[in-house]
Amino acid sequence: MSTSELICQYKDHILQQWLTTVREQISGAEELETLALQDDIPDLLDDLAAGLDESSPATVTHESIDHGRMRAKFETYTLSQMIREYRLLLHVVLSFADERIQITPKARNKIIRGITLAMEQAAEAFLQIRQEEDGNAKRAAEALVEELRREGQFRDDFIGTLTHDLRNPLANTFSLVELLRNRMPEDPIFEKIVNAMQQSLNQADILIRNLLDANLIKSGGELPIHRKHSNLMQEVRDSVESFSSEYEAGLVFDSDLPALLGEFDCQALRRALDNLINNAIKYGNQDKVITVKCEPIEGNKIQLSVHNHGNPIPADQQGKIFSRYYRMEEKQANRGWGMGLTLVKGIAEAHGGSVEVVSTPTEGTTFFIRIPSEAH
Repeated sequence: MSTSELICQYKDHILQQWLTTVREQISGAEELETLALQDDIPDLLDDLAAGLDESSPATVTHESIDHGRMRAKFETYTLSQMIREYRLLLHVVLSFADERIQITPKARNKIIRGITLAMEQAAEAFLQIRQEEDGNAKRAAEALVEELRREGQFRDDFIGTLTHDLRNPLANTFSLVELLRNRMPEDPIFEKIVNAMQQSLNQADILIRNLLDANLIKSGGELPIHRKHSNLMQEVRDSVESFSSEYEAGLVFDSDLPALLGEFDCQALRRALDNLINNAIKYGNQDKVITVKCEPIEGNKIQLSVHNHGNPIPADQQGKIFSRYYRMEEKQANRGWGMGLTLVKGIAEAHGGSVEVVSTPTEGTTFFIRIPSEAH
């Protein structure tokens, strides 16, 4: 008996075993009626069987958007609970088959990929509905990350795969926007629309890169950097200038040095500095300037610092905000400092350096990056 035939013949048994397992292991699932709980899972099993049929050219395809939307409508249901449904389905299908037949590696991979793709579609639809309900995409994304954080290694694999696969369509969209820019009529409205599209793509690209790098750091890896002899001072000036129009009170670059030479990965340090300036703009006092410094310090090191006059970070939380996805509990920080500070720390440590934050009610908040000026 083939894997396809087994799923067709024992579909009802597999479904019943999955329903029982879900009700036992997922809080709130036991309160749902059978039709609502199983939703489109029977169709997913049919599609798996069709994709596994070697006499048919079909691949394992399934549309799970409606399942994600339906789960998002259940107020007590979380994204992690829905993802766990798919994990349990994968376990039930493979265990049921392993007990009865010898599954080929090809068939096993098709089952894993088919259920994983269905899960990703459902998760995206789930998140979209919750974003619409909340009216705040960033808060919903943080809720997603927080939910996935509790999912352990499976969560990390899920995020890593999803964000990596997003890079290709994102790159294609960059190309299409550039093509549109070259062919659009000379009209200020068209130019404004295309510029807005470009900015949104840039933000999405930054978020994906940060997420991939944060995952690498979380897994114990070190960010790859490429040092070369550079003038770090110019990179800092460019970073400050790029943010100058976004902050009415003004950004001050406090340095008289014409250059600061050493072996740096300027692109990586620029990402770190951009994150710190962006945080200073979000959480600083909008009526007071933000000060950025770049200076040599003892020990043949370079120090970058960003200072703002916003509300202080509580002392008991200052050592935690560089941890991945840590969110302060204070009301003014309900958006959280995000994964950016994890990236800042990772970039500093990849250079053989360190990060620090000093924050008081009287002096404001200053973030420091300290790195050696030469590679060791």
